[in-house]
Amino acid sequence: MPDNSAAIVIDIGTTNCKVTCFSCLAATTLGAHKFVTAKQISPQGNVDFDIDALWQEVRQAIAQLNAASPLPVRRISIASFGESGVFLDEHGEILTPMLAWYDRRGEEYLATLSEADSAALYDICGLPLHSNYSAFKMRWLLEHYPLRNRRGLRWLHAPEVLLWRLTGEQRTDITLASRTLCLDVRKGEWSAKAAALLHVPCSAFAPLVQPGEHAG
Repeated sequence: MPDNSAAIVIDIGTTNCKVTCFSCLAATTLGAHKFVTAKQISPQGNVDFDIDALWQEVRQAIAQLNAASPLPVRRISIASFGESGVFLDEHGEILTPMLAWYDRRGEEYLATLSEADSAALYDICGLPLHSNYSAFKMRWLLEHYPLRNRRGLRWLHAPEVLLWRLTGEQRTDITLASRTLCLDVRKGEWSAKAAALLHVPCSAFAPLVQPGEHAG
């Protein structure tokens, strides 16, 4: 039978975000909402994405588009940059800021890796090392916030925070996982070895899902 329903697509960008409602059958736009990606900038020029402000904007946009859609909305899809994320506790409370994906506050830890460690990480994740990747942001946050002794820590990227707040599910798309430096690209699973080399808790990563897989 024809799919006479609508889908909402959330596109989280560095500068702007777009939330658009589409007809699944005709692939036509039924409505759209655009807003500036909220950021917090420190006196030193460090940039953090304001995930709470982003969530409020997204929630309002979804409500407005759903109310205005002539078709029932049955799907929500989220696209985003991959490196930025936050730590949550076991109760779902956000414990840290969300460093911008291009932030380099974790660059100091990149220099501490030996040549052998760098080669091992490349063999696991298939990426040349760079401070933009999530693992270095995670380590910086672990060193600058009282997290080391916290139990039940969870790391979620920007779209995964939205997924969790929309559905109550904590999942990580494998394509975003590949931007952490902790994904074994051959096995398609989290690498405890890579996490140990990078001094981040492998237990903090959420279960993996494939692109387009139903997640909540």
